[in-house]
Amino acid sequence: MSYAPDESPADLLLERSNFIGGFLGNMAYGVHGTLYFVCAYLLIRRRRKVQMGFFWLVYITLLFALATIYVACGIKLSEMLWIDDRNYPGGPVQYQNQLFSNYVQLLISSSYNFMTFMADGLLVYRCYLMYSGSGARWIAVLPFLLYLPSTATSIIMLYQASRPQSNVWAQTAANYGIIFWSLSSTLNVLASILIVGRIYFLKKQLNDTLGPDHAKAYTSASAMFLESAALYSITSIIFVGTYARNNWFQNIIVPVLGQITCIAPLLIILRVAYGRAYTFKTMLTSTRIDWGTMSTLDPSSTEDSPNDARRLAPVTIPASGLHLRSNAGSATLADSTKDTTVTFPIPSTIDLEYNQ
Repeated sequence: MSYAPDESPADLLLERSNFIGGFLGNMAYGVHGTLYFVCAYLLIRRRRKVQMGFFWLVYITLLFALATIYVACGIKLSEMLWIDDRNYPGGPVQYQNQLFSNYVQLLISSSYNFMTFMADGLLVYRCYLMYSGSGARWIAVLPFLLYLPSTATSIIMLYQASRPQSNVWAQTAANYGIIFWSLSSTLNVLASILIVGRIYFLKKQLNDTLGPDHAKAYTSASAMFLESAALYSITSIIFVGTYARNNWFQNIIVPVLGQITCIAPLLIILRVAYGRAYTFKTMLTSTRIDWGTMSTLDPSSTEDSPNDARRLAPVTIPASGLHLRSNAGSATLADSTKDTTVTFPIPSTIDLEYNQ
């Protein structure tokens, strides 16, 4: 004797995929939450050392808040599907399709779109950061040109899906949805390729400047994977393929992708908090340069790292009117018409003040 509901095998498969996807999404949310609190702790503790630390703290907090809304509304929707309205004609699948415009599903879709907007924006910014100091800075414009239509189509898709008797699988909304996710995935893949390409191009320069041991923090395979947000790109490609074919597997991917959308930026910002992420100054001379000041820091050290492993590294700078200050003392270099090479130990902090 079977107690299966009076539904087609196809509908039951969709329900199973929704059920599995919800659990996997909640597991991914746990990973997201752990990374958020670790990253927030580091940004607060190292707030004086992390450039734009307050901005990144607000950024990850907003991402976490959106992800929390996404998960909470997903739980509420499951409650409505399986408990409150489980006798809806046609079952949970028809309930979800025909009542997509209710506030719970709108909050789920809106929070997801905002998370995508923020994650894609970070990738565009990282591309700009990578190429802003090079002669090929125009390359950074390419992801931005995809970012604008991607954002616009996501808003249109959400509007179309929220209309009465419509949903994200309806023809009009689905057309915009395919365009939106295709543009977003293309942006992610393009940005990932550009970032990895830039890192690979700078690999020899960083090895020569920092030495192979210290350069690993920037040029290792794991660093490339994290800096390029490849996890986000790969998952979004899988989702676009399943969504375009209206395959049931999309229901498993969507909740996980919603959290990976936040996890990938968190992994980048976590490297920022540790002082291991790429910056414009890192790529130029492996130093941190401000107006009138040049400071050289060990890229792989943290706030509490001991200064026991030292290596001599040369930096060539204009010598006229230069004052050298280090933790070992200070010295004034004589005026010269030629550049002077200063050799100092790493890790240590050295400020080179150039009076123009």
